[in-house]
Amino acid sequence: MKKKNFKNVFIGIVVILFLLFIFKNFNDYREGNLADLIIYEQEILFGLGFAEGSNKSPRSNWKSTWLEDDKETVEKLIDFLSQYQVKKINSKQYDEEFNQKDKSVEEEIFEFEILHKGNTGTSMYLLGDRIHIRNKGYYDVLNGPIDSDWLSDFFKKIYERNKE
Repeated sequence: MKKKNFKNVFIGIVVILFLLFIFKNFNDYREGNLADLIIYEQEILFGLGFAEGSNKSPRSNWKSTWLEDDKETVEKLIDFLSQYQVKKINSKQYDEEFNQKDKSVEEEIFEFEILHKGNTGTSMYLLGDRIHIRNKGYYDVLNGPIDSDWLSDFFKKIYERNKE
């Protein structure tokens, strides 16, 4: 009798774990809002790092800047990104899409990092209609590409303000 109970409990646990795995996978790969993927806690914000470059230039040549404790700028960026819907893709899909791109065409790449006291936050790379969020994965922008002109103007304003 004990063996039968143990077997039933074991099967029950396996079924529950399987269902949790399926639910997590379904939840991870459903369509969602880009802003919802960004970790931002206003009370413990440390700063915002921003860099702009291209697929044709080495990372060392990118223009970058850092702002400390600028909640208004971070919120403006998150508000802009909230207009985009994304869907998670696996790294193989991301690599295939990247490799199919015409490498002779120069594309702007934007990187930003929202950092909190205690080293939490979000680090994100934006390239047209593809996004890589460090420690979260790869995403396709469903209603993109992301407006690179807006991001470039946004960055220029930050950079100029920070130079003063």
